[in-house]
Amino acid sequence: EKLGYTNHIVGKWHLGFCKWEYTPTWRGFHNFYGYYTGAEHYFEHTRDKFFDFRQNMNINFEAKGSYSTDLFTREAVKIIKHHNKRDPLFLYLPFQAVHAPLEAPKLDYEKNSKTGIPPRDIYRAMLSRMDSGVAEIVQTLKDKGEWDNTLLVFTTDNGGAVSQAGSNHPLRGTKGTLFEGGTHGVGFVAGGVLGLGTGSGVNNSRLMHITDWYPTLLSAAGQNFTNDGLDGVDQWNVIRNGVNSTRTEMVYNMKMLPPQGAIRIGSYKLMYANKFHKDGWYNVDATKDMFKKQRNLKYKKLQVLNKKNTHRRSRYMKRKKSHYWDKKMHKDHMIKSSDKKVSLKHAKYAESIFNIKSADEDNEFDEEDEKIADENDNDEYDQKSVDSPTQRLFDRRWPKLQKHLFNVVEDPEERNDLLDTHPEIVERLRLRVRELLGSFVERDYPDPTNKGKPKNFHNVWSPGWC
Repeated sequence: EKLGYTNHIVGKWHLGFCKWEYTPTWRGFHNFYGYYTGAEHYFEHTRDKFFDFRQNMNINFEAKGSYSTDLFTREAVKIIKHHNKRDPLFLYLPFQAVHAPLEAPKLDYEKNSKTGIPPRDIYRAMLSRMDSGVAEIVQTLKDKGEWDNTLLVFTTDNGGAVSQAGSNHPLRGTKGTLFEGGTHGVGFVAGGVLGLGTGSGVNNSRLMHITDWYPTLLSAAGQNFTNDGLDGVDQWNVIRNGVNSTRTEMVYNMKMLPPQGAIRIGSYKLMYANKFHKDGWYNVDATKDMFKKQRNLKYKKLQVLNKKNTHRRSRYMKRKKSHYWDKKMHKDHMIKSSDKKVSLKHAKYAESIFNIKSADEDNEFDEEDEKIADENDNDEYDQKSVDSPTQRLFDRRWPKLQKHLFNVVEDPEERNDLLDTHPEIVERLRLRVRELLGSFVERDYPDPTNKGKPKNFHNVWSPGWC
């Protein structure tokens, strides 16, 4: 704003809304069009049956019945068309797609080729609609003569949710993990301001963290400043000119309730936890054949038993139930379709196919049953020690923790654990983790309250309760 930009946000907020001061138009944006919560239905714009869609601070019931990707595309196009070319524009467009729930326009679902995996087909239709929206926005910029002066950033904030048909293959893990599948995002930067010309491009695999976007975009806008006090690093020169990045390390996450974290220095990544969850390699597109085999095997077994007629009633009932479940799992029975919408009849169908629960991916705190203060009360330590309570707790827990060490440059799929063969690197990274924990600030979660329930605000998710 200080650089003269008009700032718009169109899409998902999900950065707090218990008081108005936490909402977009109080946080530097001149206009807001979208929803506050983390996920909702694409057509009805409800979460837990309560409405959530806003135009600035006003509830926008007119959005009900329209697909969110289309709404956000139209709003973005309108902003670009009506914007005064003499003033700089910042448009933040966090599409809802392709976040759960799996809901797609029927037109996109029908026109796209099918994989044979119903949740994956819906996901692909959702992605197709978003892709069309991005294309329309780019064309609008070109039609207005602004493309040559545009910087377009398309990126992500986490890996795909396997339980909801997302794929991170061949990377390990899923959303909610610190493996590369949950954290290694891909994206692209485009626009005439890069000066690359039509049809040209550059692949860049240099280390960059999501916190780098703040100083990078400010630098691209012409702001001169130092990075003192920021976690982010200015990467504008890296993106525009391909020079080496000054970032040499990256914290994936660190917490002590329970002890869990990951850090990367150079090409080496150290991970630690009480126990690693969701740590497999999930190739969702390879489930097609397995899905078919399981269905056919169950059906053949049922036929054999019925022909012999030698089964007991209890076994017959079990097989009959199995056949009923198998029939429901068939793609023709999993899909729910209306004139304009295609979705799954039940979200659990996707979890069953991909063998992972969405609750597992959303549960960042797998075993939150510890209290740092409780342990520190009985902590015997040198009163002259400069170590923080968190560092002392980390020292006590470290021998009991599970660990991984990977060279994620040479081994991005995290298949070759170097923990036992490179103890000196493990120790170097451990000491860096310990150093960073010295400035660790314990998170502050307010006590649960019913004040924010939508029923207190005419069944609409709303600020004004904290």
